[in-house]
Amino acid sequence: MNQSDPAYCGVTTLVVVLNALSVDPNVRWKGGWRYFGDEGFLLSRCCMNEEHIQRVGITMDEFYQLATCQGVNVTMTRWTEDSVTTGLDDFRQVVQTTFSSSFTSSNTQLLVVSFSRASLGQTGDGHFSPLAAYHAPTDSVLVWDVARFKYPPYWTSLSQLYDAMQPQDETTHQSRGWYVLSSLSKEELQEEHRRPAKLVPLANEPDICPLGKVKVQFCKASHYKVSE
Repeated sequence: MNQSDPAYCGVTTLVVVLNALSVDPNVRWKGGWRYFGDEGFLLSRCCMNEEHIQRVGITMDEFYQLATCQGVNVTMTRWTEDSVTTGLDDFRQVVQTTFSSSFTSSNTQLLVVSFSRASLGQTGDGHFSPLAAYHAPTDSVLVWDVARFKYPPYWTSLSQLYDAMQPQDETTHQSRGWYVLSSLSKEELQEEHRRPAKLVPLANEPDICPLGKVKVQFCKASHYKVSE
């Protein structure tokens, strides 16, 4: 999937993850298919300001809030100066564990990284992307870049990617890091605990649920203040 706006890397990455985890958007894409067709599916029912995101993108905390609001389990970890060496080992352990268990565990986990492109010799700076694979012999990871108009998926060493998390975000003045995301177990997903299609609105249609506006109003992300 290619991000539809230069500032949408975080939102597009989350859309890729939500579809990979079979998260129900409670919106029908076409017919009876419930699928995050693009970033608009996510942002149209989100309490965050779309125009603001188009201008400056999202921070690590905002990505965490957006993912949490979609019912995804999220663990966020930042690069820290106190664990330059052990932190790399911790990151490697997370990567190895995630990719060794993703297809054997009943609870699929996915990895997302937030890093500085400049540290990898690329154009631009802060960026989000999912990780697609780990190659143990070379200690490398496959970055599934969502800015396909700039870079196709590429391999990079784990240590280089970890170092690319160190530069601080100009907005938060904090280093970047990674996320582990998971959803319901495969057994629960197979049971299809979903509303009938006739009760699920099509994209761009009003929410049929009478509590839709209330859910947005009291969404945790709505209380997260974004500095203009």
